[in-house]
Amino acid sequence: MVFPNRDERILLESWPNGKRILIITGKVNSGKSSKLEKIIHQLNSAGKNVNGFISRGIFSGSNKTGYNLVNISTGAEYHLASTSPKKNFNLKQGSFYFNEEVFNYIYDNAKENLTADIIALDEIGHLELQNKGFYPFFKICLKDFEGKLLIVVRNSLLESVLRKFRIHNDSVIEKS
Repeated sequence: MVFPNRDERILLESWPNGKRILIITGKVNSGKSSKLEKIIHQLNSAGKNVNGFISRGIFSGSNKTGYNLVNISTGAEYHLASTSPKKNFNLKQGSFYFNEEVFNYIYDNAKENLTADIIALDEIGHLELQNKGFYPFFKICLKDFEGKLLIVVRNSLLESVLRKFRIHNDSVIEKS
């Protein structure tokens, strides 16, 4: 694999040396998801099988009104979060209401993702620290998945996520 910049070289150098987890971290709206998508594209181009989920903002003009969750392997999109309450959007975190059915679907279909070389999750944060959101799926990945994990975590939550999920020396921390 040829990675043209420093961030991508960290991936190249770390993962073959036994590192299991790469964490992309940065502030809110700092480009973490964009960096994740770029790395996934590079990995796919190198023949790696990447599964998991990427969050994409939904905008009305310049205002973020929600998020769609994109299944990396199928391209299917699910309406994950909205700034206004809707049917099935009962889980509130910050200014967003989350559709718990999307998280349940991910958990119910977890085994499909475990066949990949790499699983990407965008993002592990407040919900997961409360045992909600991606939490059940992420726990399965940490326990049963033998491949590599590529996750996004806000830098303000990084220490809490590392502590809660007992992620230690096998992680590479990359700030975006």
